[in-house]
Amino acid sequence: MTPELVHVASASTRWQQPFEASLTDVFGVQAEIAGRVARALNVALGDSARQQLAQAPTENLPAYDAFLRGEAASQGMSVTDPGGLRRAVAAYEEAVALDATFVEAWAQLARARAVLYYLSTPTPAAAEATRQAATRAFALAPGRPEGHRAMSAYYANVLGDVTRAFAEDSSALALTPVNADLLVAVARKEMALNRWAAAVAHLEQASQLDPRSVLVATRLGFALFWLRRHAEALRAYDRALALAPTNLYSFSQKASVFLAQGDASAARKVFAFAAQETDTLRAIVHFAKGLVWVLNDREQALLLRQTPREFDNDVGLWGSS
Repeated sequence: MTPELVHVASASTRWQQPFEASLTDVFGVQAEIAGRVARALNVALGDSARQQLAQAPTENLPAYDAFLRGEAASQGMSVTDPGGLRRAVAAYEEAVALDATFVEAWAQLARARAVLYYLSTPTPAAAEATRQAATRAFALAPGRPEGHRAMSAYYANVLGDVTRAFAEDSSALALTPVNADLLVAVARKEMALNRWAAAVAHLEQASQLDPRSVLVATRLGFALFWLRRHAEALRAYDRALALAPTNLYSFSQKASVFLAQGDASAARKVFAFAAQETDTLRAIVHFAKGLVWVLNDREQALLLRQTPREFDNDVGLWGSS
């Protein structure tokens, strides 16, 4: 393989070097590449940074493969459709079944279950399953950020306790302050606590750290939208769609910005493009969750003919749509 370090703004290659290694030691390969990049940039890595790079998340490659499938299904926890979240949950469950000490998989399982509880299935069983995954992640590594992140998801989405969730995310960020995902987590709680200026500052910092993150782009777009900074919000959602062209959440949020500007025609065009890029029925089902008036008469008639199966057998979501 030939890893490259690319300067995003100019699209120029800053570093490139051929690398030969067995992919059976994928984590060792990652650590070696990261070390070479750091040396190429004249960056001195401290002991803790070197240890973090060398630490494998799991020794079980099938478990890691399942984890990556979960990450793909959740698109880095940026999706909001129950079907995608259930696929992510199944993959994370497979990962922890293969390696019961896989901290990242337990944490992501807790987060996916928490969001699914909030959006689709607020049952006692789902709440308990989320709590168990979160506490397991924290118990395995109380000194790492993943456990705090998992507990935050449980507090925010299941218990509705944003203050405790904010404290957990803040603890996680203190452990790894240069972390885009944690900056987003803190920013989301700041928005819920009406601390919008701080939220935008954290999201912009996250965007600088990880300009290719769909999650960062969508959350920044959301914050800017609620502050009525519509032009900036549209740019953020366009960036999210450039990174993930089939992300229906980004499409629906972009349509919402146009509706807030009173431009129903532009919102309608966003839906049409979403249907073209994904699937007409999937787009209709997604927009029906809160933007049904964007759909024309034919599309609304098609929506009314659907059964719960098209809503991932979520009867509540089907009925409310």
